[in-house]
Amino acid sequence: MPAAGEKQAVDRLAPDHPAQLGVARGITEALVESDLPVEAEHDRVAIAAVWVSRDANDADAVYRNNHQATRLAVRRALSTESERGTLARYASRPLNSYCQPKDRRSQASASSSSSSPARD
Repeated sequence: MPAAGEKQAVDRLAPDHPAQLGVARGITEALVESDLPVEAEHDRVAIAAVWVSRDANDADAVYRNNHQATRLAVRRALSTESERGTLARYASRPLNSYCQPKDRRSQASASSSSSSPARD
């Protein structure tokens, strides 16, 4: 139990974690509301990698955010926004501020030094 005045962190390992429930609701709604095609019910699989901050202490907010993010991801994946040109534009950008592989760090430093004015 948390001490008086403290909020308890969301149990990130629980099988009924609010993030998992939010993703499940988002996918289910996408099927029911026809954002996903009918054949997706039996012929497709959705894989979600969800990161929840260890400081998250509002299960309702975690649930709501993951639900909304899943719905948006489904719409974007099936829209014209997912064309190869858009994917290529985003593929070269770092996608996670907490993890930047060496190849992306070296690209970022090279591009920032080449775009910086020369100094004497």
